[in-house]
Amino acid sequence: MKRPFTLLLASGFSGVAYASDAPVDDVWTQRSQVRTEMEFQAAGFDPVSAHWGAWAFFHQPSSQCAILDGFVKMNVEGKGLPGATDNRVMIVQDRLCTPAALRRSAQAHRPANDYEKAFIRQQWGVTWDKSQKAIKDEKQAEEDKKKGPVALLPPPPSVLYTMKYPNSPCLIVKMEYPEEEEAASLEGEVDARCHFVKKEDHMWYAENCSFSSKNKNFKASAKDYMQRVCWADENRPSFVDVQNGTGDGVLHLDYSLESSDFR
Repeated sequence: MKRPFTLLLASGFSGVAYASDAPVDDVWTQRSQVRTEMEFQAAGFDPVSAHWGAWAFFHQPSSQCAILDGFVKMNVEGKGLPGATDNRVMIVQDRLCTPAALRRSAQAHRPANDYEKAFIRQQWGVTWDKSQKAIKDEKQAEEDKKKGPVALLPPPPSVLYTMKYPNSPCLIVKMEYPEEEEAASLEGEVDARCHFVKKEDHMWYAENCSFSSKNKNFKASAKDYMQRVCWADENRPSFVDVQNGTGDGVLHLDYSLESSDFR
């Protein structure tokens, strides 16, 4: 069931009655629009400009058509200002009060209020906010086209290894910086001499390691690290024998406060 008609005033120009969701003019606005259309015809407007100029005066006050209409109407009522004739010529010559011009204006100018927005949507099927978003998206697309394709950085090796070998978390094990040395801003290094072997999971592991360092805490950290870490073929120690799946050599572990190899 439709709601009862309620008289509302829009922009100081017109009364608007709503039935359901569609805006409808009240009788006073309808008669005022007809009278205004006749005044515009008497002022020299062509029939199309007079009709849509009167419509815009009451329903689309943000348009250039309605703004210039106001000066013409004041002149007709004897309240005019110098330049009213120029406004009249501009409206007719530039075709400012035609459906096409009013539709463009609806897309380019923000509605004065919700009533104007409702009439514009009903009459032209467009809204200012959606039009502006479309314009913004179009400009952004042009900018993106000028910039060319975006070069995406590849993920870090640790992410690649995790993606390729999801069942081998040992690939991304990090060394732990000794708390005492970190607090004192001490740096150091450890040489780990180990036997390396490739096991059934196709990962390389270190065995039977001996460690050389001047600092016992760095040495303990290196021992813990070498017991937990593993390597894939992509990042294996360079000295191992791939064909035999084994090898012996020394890994140099650097404990630097600027390194990102620690957790």
